Amino acid sequence: MAHPQERPLSALDAIFVRRSVRSYTSEKLDKPTIRALLDR
Repeated sequence: MAHPQERPLSALDAIFVRRSVRSYTSEKLDKPTIRALLDR
């Protein structure tokens, strides 16, 4: 439950507190796939 005195996060606050956790594999991408992603 939020406390009444808490204010919503501003866009800048949200950017600074954002955290992302990713798990990558060692699998290599082939050159056509890389090219297709870069050309988007």
